[in-house]
Amino acid sequence: MNKKAKAKEKRGKTALVAGGLAALTALGLTVGSLFDSPSDLLQDDPATVLVSVQPDAAPDGGDGGDGDAETLDESERKRRGGVKATLREQILSVPLALRLLVVLPLWLLGSGVSIFATALWTAVSPFLGQLLSSLLLLAALFGAFLLAAKAIFPDLPLKKLLRPRTVAWLLLGGLTLSVTDQALLAAVEGYARTRAWVVGGGFLVLLAVGVVGFSLREQKRRMLAVTAPSEDVPEEPNVVVFDAPGGSFAIRRDRGKQE
Repeated sequence: MNKKAKAKEKRGKTALVAGGLAALTALGLTVGSLFDSPSDLLQDDPATVLVSVQPDAAPDGGDGGDGDAETLDESERKRRGGVKATLREQILSVPLALRLLVVLPLWLLGSGVSIFATALWTAVSPFLGQLLSSLLLLAALFGAFLLAAKAIFPDLPLKKLLRPRTVAWLLLGGLTLSVTDQALLAAVEGYARTRAWVVGGGFLVLLAVGVVGFSLREQKRRMLAVTAPSEDVPEEPNVVVFDAPGGSFAIRRDRGKQE
């Protein structure tokens, strides 16, 4: 019981630390999106400076300048960026010491995460594009095979259509076609003009070989199932024995007489 309590407490601490890191990262990304550099974070935002407007005298001699200045200030704040400008103003209204101790580390964290994520995406995006292209090719190949095989053998379930040999052939052929396509695209100049014909032709060849091979194997299996003797039906005996009060009688089926 003590071990379970310790394990539960450890999981709770781990979840708490993970949640805290996630919250700090989210705050850092938010601050990083609001300020382009630390110098912007450590200076007064021009948006916080009030616009000085000299009010005109009211036609009736009254003083209506305060309302006009407030209206202009509100419209100016909305024009400067809405929610983003409001957040900037709230952060820049914090004393400079707190900005140095709290907000600046959050900005550094958010900027570091953004730079790392951008670099990672730049590095893996070509690989992800090739992977997505290969997956789409495999999905199209499997889908076309299932449609063709189901049209030829509508009584077979999906499990019988995707037998190990067929799946291995489709996977190996599809991956080979995808790798060959990418290699030709990188090595052969002008391949992009004939790429659709090459990929389409290879696709049709793989599909035809897969469907024809599966059909031949299925026809052979069905022929063997028809010609093979049934194990469920027992063979009839050649001798039939009858028990009677006067004795036992045996009749051979091939001769048809008593013994």
